[in-house]
Amino acid sequence: MKYQAVITDLDGTALDSPVEKVVSSRLKDAITALELKGIKVCAATGRAQTFAKPVVDSMGLRHPVIISGGTRIIDPNSGEELWSCGLSETQLRAVVEVLRPTDYGFLWNDSTEKDYLDGGWSIDTFTAYDSTYFFEVCFVPHDEVQKLVKELMESVDGIAVTVVNAQRPDTNDLHITNEAATKEHAIYELEKMINVSKDEMIGVGDGHNDIHLFKAVSHKVAMGNAVQDLKDVADEVIGGVQQDGLAEYFEKIAKEVDNEV
Repeated sequence: MKYQAVITDLDGTALDSPVEKVVSSRLKDAITALELKGIKVCAATGRAQTFAKPVVDSMGLRHPVIISGGTRIIDPNSGEELWSCGLSETQLRAVVEVLRPTDYGFLWNDSTEKDYLDGGWSIDTFTAYDSTYFFEVCFVPHDEVQKLVKELMESVDGIAVTVVNAQRPDTNDLHITNEAATKEHAIYELEKMINVSKDEMIGVGDGHNDIHLFKAVSHKVAMGNAVQDLKDVADEVIGGVQQDGLAEYFEKIAKEVDNEV
């Protein structure tokens, strides 16, 4: 099999969040089976490190994990940072100026599931202008998303604003990062770390931010529950997250490896 690694999104792909807090035993077993056959399994998520840890642990991942929307890569066992790309103080001050008049909640750098589900923190508490790599706007109503994205992109140079599926109905989250710190950029760094080329990589996702993931891999796989924009650019659409579609897909890959032996 020409593919040597798979990189998967978490929410809406590996687990049906917020209903599920960890992945199924079937998916964990399928990951183990792929690893035994020499195929590396990695993850790329918008979750911050503390929020991502229970899911990553439940998957039994051994290779570096991309977190916080592509701004950091960590060792899943030690938690050590292996790579990061942050926002400048100038960028952050401009971002805060745009966001301060709004009534959304915000998260930056590391956060917990409770922080997120509670709606984030007040912009008035933000002071980390010299050390922020990841800034998130929580639960923006669908009809307000594009206006806010446009305002941020027109007001702040050198940033990426990525629209992400949120864990409340009829809303999206916005991930604000350095323009060189999306999932795409982080995957290029990850590929060097695990010695796998783009041509040998499969990517699996469900949301708009996974379009960045798709740009950095050879074979693009969308979940059955994925947004239509992602399905439109996918090479393959598999079962939905509620049917454990990722586990089924990994089992299929394992069988293909066996058939080639």
